[in-house]
Amino acid sequence: MKNFFLIATAAYVATCSIAHAASTYSLTILDDYPDSMLGYPVPGGFNKQGVVVGQSSSPFGLAIKWINGQAIALSSIGNHSAALSVNAAGQIVGKFSDTVDGVDLPVVWNTDGTTTRLKPLDPTASTAATGINKKGLIVGYSHRIDPNNSADDRSHAVLWKNGKVIDLAMLPSGFQSTAAAISDSGVIVGNCSMSDGFSHATRWIDAQPEDLGALGENASSSATSVNASGQIAGWSQGANRTGMYAVTWLDGSLISLGALDDDDAEALAINSKGAIVGHAVTKTWEDRAMLWQGGKIIDLNTKISDKKRQHGWVLKSAVGIDDSGKIIGLAYDGWTGSWHTYLLTPQ
Repeated sequence: MKNFFLIATAAYVATCSIAHAASTYSLTILDDYPDSMLGYPVPGGFNKQGVVVGQSSSPFGLAIKWINGQAIALSSIGNHSAALSVNAAGQIVGKFSDTVDGVDLPVVWNTDGTTTRLKPLDPTASTAATGINKKGLIVGYSHRIDPNNSADDRSHAVLWKNGKVIDLAMLPSGFQSTAAAISDSGVIVGNCSMSDGFSHATRWIDAQPEDLGALGENASSSATSVNASGQIAGWSQGANRTGMYAVTWLDGSLISLGALDDDDAEALAINSKGAIVGHAVTKTWEDRAMLWQGGKIIDLNTKISDKKRQHGWVLKSAVGIDDSGKIIGLAYDGWTGSWHTYLLTPQ
């Protein structure tokens, strides 16, 4: 199996574009929202205008956006909320909860400051909007509870189009699914949980599902992001549930991207140039923010200034990358023991 990974990675390097990572990046730590507690802010995504969205580390979680590094609360809705994606027009999607039982419901924060509540498949079960494209098409997941068995609560990948919620078909033998992202051309990616206990990375074109496969037999996989040309990023186990590998689906091939110390890694976002970001685990079990670009495997911590590293900053994960090469993610401040959203800008 290891030889397959090496061959696949070599094939990917051979097909990479000439684009290369910047030699260094400036690190900007984005403010958390006032009254936030020690915990994890959760960056969700950002657009080419530089608007970053996510969730603050306030007691119940609060949907926020960062503009010029400053955290701004989105329109108040419910007692818990999270912003998960933003498109080029500035429309933001996510989830909120305003019920005692904590059921999440999908929402759009419009550019005029208003909110639009999206329709779930089942109003008694949790739903979230996870991605939005430039045309305003929205994807996510919506749970359905069997009225005859309240313990039977299953997630369905969904598409919101023209004010209607569409239950996307599952793979054969699938019993639940999730949509993670949608490209501007309407390609949807995510995963489908199968009756054999594995999850399969899935692509929907015209609402029809396609099994994207895994790096070996008896292995799970998931697609997390898709770019305008249809290249997909995600992760896959090796045969018989061995490891977790950052992968890309390119021109019909599933390709392992490689990782630090050949340990676990996950690809979380991809830009239109095929640059991919995510995180990897070192031999000492430390998370590191990663960039795969130009055939290289790059620990982003090696691209920030020595001064930042000496002051205890560690980039733990990268969750978004735009076409200019700017990257957002989650950083840890070793001096204070606190977590922060960061922005890397190529120099």
